[in-house]
Amino acid sequence: MPNGDCTVGVELRAKVEGLDQKTTDLHNVDEQQWEALNKLRDRPPVWAVWAMTALGTACGVLAGILGTLLAT
Repeated sequence: MPNGDCTVGVELRAKVEGLDQKTTDLHNVDEQQWEALNKLRDRPPVWAVWAMTALGTACGVLAGILGTLLAT
């Protein structure tokens, strides 16, 4: 309206600004998800994890046995 009483433009601007904020938030969430996926991709394979666990356990048991035998 010519006298400035029209609030439709103000409401639409507020909606657009709200949508812009939502878009920014979704973009940030998307970036976080991709970072998490990239971290998962950088992990060693499952068989390697099990192999390292078995090797560490065997070394610990061997160290315990040798420590017990050499202490006597």
